[in-house]
Amino acid sequence: IIYNIYISHTSFHHGGDSSRREQVIGGGGIGLATQRESNSQGQQGDGVYLLVSDDNAKLEPVTLHSTGIDDKVVNRSDAQRPSSCLSTASTEWLCARRYSNVNVVPQEDEIQFPLMIDHRRPLLESSNLRILVGQQSLCRDSPFQSFLDNDDNNSKQQHDTTRGEGGGGGDYDDVMIHNWRIRLIYVSIFYHQHRDAILEMREREELMQASLQQRGMTVGDYIDDNDCSIEMRRHNVSTFDFECANSKFLVAEVRSVGIGSLLIWDMTNMIMAAFAMNRTLVLYNNIETNGRIFSPPWKLSSCDRKDLQCSFQPITACSLTISDIIEAKDVKFEDYRNFLYNRNSNEPIPHDDTKVIRFNNRAPIPVMGRLLKAIHATASNLINALDPNDRRIPLMRKAAASILEDGRGKTSKGNDNRKPSFIHAEFDFVHAFIMYALRPTLSKGEELEKFYERDVPSNLNSTRTLGLPIRGSDKCNQESECLQPSTYMRLMGKIWSERGLTETVVGGKNAVANILVTSEAEELVDAIYSIASNDTYTLKLPFRPNIISNSNDIHQRNGNVDRPRLQNGAQADDIVTSILSSFKLQMKAGLTVGNCCSNFHQIIFHLLRGGCGVEPTNRGMCLQDRNESIYQLCCDKGSSPICPRERLARLAEEFNRTSITVEEAESEIWEEWKSFQR
Repeated sequence: IIYNIYISHTSFHHGGDSSRREQVIGGGGIGLATQRESNSQGQQGDGVYLLVSDDNAKLEPVTLHSTGIDDKVVNRSDAQRPSSCLSTASTEWLCARRYSNVNVVPQEDEIQFPLMIDHRRPLLESSNLRILVGQQSLCRDSPFQSFLDNDDNNSKQQHDTTRGEGGGGGDYDDVMIHNWRIRLIYVSIFYHQHRDAILEMREREELMQASLQQRGMTVGDYIDDNDCSIEMRRHNVSTFDFECANSKFLVAEVRSVGIGSLLIWDMTNMIMAAFAMNRTLVLYNNIETNGRIFSPPWKLSSCDRKDLQCSFQPITACSLTISDIIEAKDVKFEDYRNFLYNRNSNEPIPHDDTKVIRFNNRAPIPVMGRLLKAIHATASNLINALDPNDRRIPLMRKAAASILEDGRGKTSKGNDNRKPSFIHAEFDFVHAFIMYALRPTLSKGEELEKFYERDVPSNLNSTRTLGLPIRGSDKCNQESECLQPSTYMRLMGKIWSERGLTETVVGGKNAVANILVTSEAEELVDAIYSIASNDTYTLKLPFRPNIISNSNDIHQRNGNVDRPRLQNGAQADDIVTSILSSFKLQMKAGLTVGNCCSNFHQIIFHLLRGGCGVEPTNRGMCLQDRNESIYQLCCDKGSSPICPRERLARLAEEFNRTSITVEEAESEIWEEWKSFQR
């Protein structure tokens, strides 16, 4: 049977038991019809019906694909053009397959506060700011989440008293300006990704209020069957789905790679390009069309969605149609490279007449003047929205001005011929974005908090705590040089002494040092525990080691998402939970040392440098930046054999040997420590 397809505009008049339809377009077919409805009280309302008709144009029940990404079928027999909170949404958007978002708030709040914030207040107003920075639950007790109301001398006093033993919080003004710069960038990213959704939310609320008033109700009287909830369920619209009709988009598929590689090599580039070109970034996975896979599932997900939102909050509340994503214009990075890099160019934005373009660049994008100007302008506008009497404004304006002088993509280049070991090491935009991108879902955040409470003693002193994330498995077998577990522990002792903690911490050589050990390789964690209980080693250390590890770590033994080892019923989502648990644990250290050949360790350092760690002076230390060759690991030992050879030559010179192996050097370093024996 071949149907004609048309859009039919009809008018319905209801009166008693009779009704009459005046059809504007004749002929049999399938079509969308808008209606004007009158009930027995004379009230009218608009609606949308899908018509399946013959020449008599009889209205019958039909089914349409849902607006979610799971392609469920929803009965549309009563699908009406909504008269409540979706009245401003287009028919095309409501009836299309959409890439929907998960709800980010508890069910009791999802109608009134779907974006979590109070959209009627400025984003930087204290209550909203607390909500936004609080979404990043990895940053417990951190500078990023502290001093949000630093508008009086109490803040300086509080800052001075939280420096703790053996450390220092830095100059108060510098620390506060840095903290506010990070927050302003973080909130600016949120605003950039949600600006049209916020406007749309205001419209929804106004329409919902009007609907409730007609029924003699208020938002406080919310019940599950109010008009807004009914309409949203009918059209399968999540409370975190917004059309964002006035936005332009940059869409990108989420590759199935490790979290570190994904954030540093992919997502950072995406948000930098999207922000600079005034586009909203939309990420996608798990899309099928015409019986073929357009985008595969994300391999670090196991919930029904099979995408990033199984574990993380949506990066935007805008919900594109599936066809918009599939039909996005593929553009070459070269098409807009010059635009991004040229700070003062007046040239128009490339492809600015195209609603949706697809991102396809993986090469690291350096800090762009145009991006810094865009962030500064957004942050300044957010500050301008505040009450002029807000005493935080002068400090905020200093922080906003400093955005223009952000790190400019400086990297820590390591030593000699090694490649730069830390991409965007000093770029606050990247620090802030990684904190934004890694916001766990509320349920996962609650899980992480339970694990944290179980693993971390409530009286843990972070200034006496050293962070030791260790990569093993594929990183060591295929890519980077690595150290023996005993060598890592030797370094912990050396750092403890370098920080003067042997002399300043009560107990001297008998003081307890907390070592936060995390690794995807269980045997490495076990080895550290064994060393910590072996007097052969511990009596040569300037402290008594107390090992703290992530009890939720599933130790998948591989950073490659295609080859994880999952045991005891663990699934892909559990890998992400394990990763986030390790991130959260490492934020408790006073100083953290990692292998910057590892993107995973770089993410830990980005979080620390964004103020997510409890100690503001802990910015992370790359092994490659140590002065001793034993710790200067080579990143690409296979493709760059010259690096390991040069390292061995330096080791031979430092140990006064004509030749030496790495294993011999790692053994001999313990002999230097006989003087520390307790």
